[in-house]
Amino acid sequence: MRTSSLVDKAFWNFLGASILTTVAAQLAVSTDAAIVSHLMGPHAMAAVNLAMPVLTTFLSLNSLLGVGASLLAAKAIGSRDSKEASRIFSAALYSVLAIGLTMSAVCLFFCDDIARLVCADDAIRPMVHSYVRVTSIGVTVLVLSGMMNMMVQSDGRPRLVTCAVMAGAATNVVLDFVFIKFLDMGIAGSAWATVINYAVTMCITASHLRRPSCSYRLMRWSKAVRSALGANLKQGLPLMIANVLLSAIVLLINKIVGSALGADGVYMVAVCIQMLLITFVVLNGVLDAMFAIGGALLGEGDITGLKMLASRVIKFTCAVVVPFSVVVLVTPGLMASLFGADDPALRAQLCRVLRIFSLILLPFSLTVLLRGMYQVLGHLVLSTVVAIAQVALIVVSVYALTLLAPALMLWWGFPLSAAIVLAAQVAYTHHKAKNSNRNDVEESKAGEKAAEAKGSQVAVSPFTLIPAEDERTHFSTTVTTARKEALAQVAAFLQRAGRPEATITQALSHIEATIASAPIADVSLHITPEGPITITVKTTASATTPPSQKQAFGLEIHTKALP
Repeated sequence: MRTSSLVDKAFWNFLGASILTTVAAQLAVSTDAAIVSHLMGPHAMAAVNLAMPVLTTFLSLNSLLGVGASLLAAKAIGSRDSKEASRIFSAALYSVLAIGLTMSAVCLFFCDDIARLVCADDAIRPMVHSYVRVTSIGVTVLVLSGMMNMMVQSDGRPRLVTCAVMAGAATNVVLDFVFIKFLDMGIAGSAWATVINYAVTMCITASHLRRPSCSYRLMRWSKAVRSALGANLKQGLPLMIANVLLSAIVLLINKIVGSALGADGVYMVAVCIQMLLITFVVLNGVLDAMFAIGGALLGEGDITGLKMLASRVIKFTCAVVVPFSVVVLVTPGLMASLFGADDPALRAQLCRVLRIFSLILLPFSLTVLLRGMYQVLGHLVLSTVVAIAQVALIVVSVYALTLLAPALMLWWGFPLSAAIVLAAQVAYTHHKAKNSNRNDVEESKAGEKAAEAKGSQVAVSPFTLIPAEDERTHFSTTVTTARKEALAQVAAFLQRAGRPEATITQALSHIEATIASAPIADVSLHITPEGPITITVKTTASATTPPSQKQAFGLEIHTKALP
């Protein structure tokens, strides 16, 4: 019988490191702003904030060039296709270098125009220009660092990425003081500290490429690498669209609320966005785990493990987001005080707004997680549509309420939009799963041979669209103390598949030798009609494991193919 013990272990190992990475990166940004403000004054901090959309645009390329590549690489690693993993990595690397250098040249040429676009204040614009110029020089480093982080995470080493990000953040803080206070480099010093921060992170994560167990090898540019680049871009497009639209939506919401409620309304939107960003610290960690671990499980053909991961992801997110929403709902004054709402009238209004806004957090989070699972499963169009609808409907709902109801009612547009998207999402996937399952039943009635030739999978989940594991081609179990019983189940599965006795004996010998000293192990078998048998055995990693042995997310992974 399969249990979720090792899937949970991989999830917790990845999640802790991923959240620490997100927190370290966010603290680096906040600390950077605080240091600049104290050393150079509020105008300098305003200049950094005005230049931030440029930096955010550069970093959004990570979604296009890194996320898609990391997910596809995870699938290739899971299926033990080292050549495909190397092609994906090489395509990502070449594309980052090409686009990064191109953007550097373009942004440096139009640096004056960019500074005027993001800053209308003549007094602050020179500082914005200096920050944008340095950032433009380092755009290749910024994007390459993000891509390396994602690829190393997908190869099972999220803790290395955490250490790298923390080292980069510490470097950023030190260099801020050195460049601004001691070398008198001004705002450009802050920009150089940020670029060097990403360079340090990149150098540390790149050390993974020298490990014998690294799944990536740099390949020459070829037709196969070019094909992998197209797949990378296609896979990363939904998340990039979501990130770009989210930035645009914030600007539109500011204008809508500002026209209805003035500067106080814009301030309250900013506080609400901070609530959403706090939630995204958890969501980003969970999504990274879903892409890396889920991609690997899908590559291994371990659908049961993928279902266990989806269940853990949703339960964990609810366990974190629901209490946070309740805290905001019950004690909004705490958040109002945290963000400086000292005026009694403004404070009372903000508390009311936060109570309403707290209702968006759970449905919004669930929608993000579900479209992440659609992306893992390859439903890219559905994932993109949901991403667009999720942010676009916020604007539509808020704007509609400003026209149809009193101004203060516009805040209900946030939870209303999230509820509508989630309900439509679940209704559509339920309909899609129902049709898929009906087709499988009709196919079975039409003839068992036709169904077997197609390799149909029944009982698609109406919530996540994860298909059921085909018992004719997949088998998985967790082995603890009842080893003989587990081996007997493996033998029975291979006998039903019509495999010869010699192959069965060889498979059992390999599994028995691998799990001999392991207190717990997950054993998965995947076969293709008249094709090879792929045996994957996962156990807890130990300190004595040689560097050449594949480790990922705190687990040892042993794979063997038999004819």
